[in-house]
Amino acid sequence: METRLLKLSDTGEKTVSLTCDGPSCNQSMVKLLGAKLDVHDLDPSFALPGHPNQKIHVILDDNLQSFNREKNEASVPVFYSDWTSVPVP
Repeated sequence: METRLLKLSDTGEKTVSLTCDGPSCNQSMVKLLGAKLDVHDLDPSFALPGHPNQKIHVILDDNLQSFNREKNEASVPVFYSDWTSVPVP
């Protein structure tokens, strides 16, 4: 992930957040990147490697699993009106 974020930065794009679902593998990844997810020492962001002033904020959203499953099972694109997982026809 670090390599991908750096390559994206090299193109001139600015990453402001990283959103993923909440399994332990994703939590471990964002901790390795520098985010602190401990409730007693919370800082859900990390600096882009080599760019200490550019913070990337972490969003853990378990609704993404439902969204991806429905998107993959749908024969037509599925759009959502908000984060409550209610498909818009």
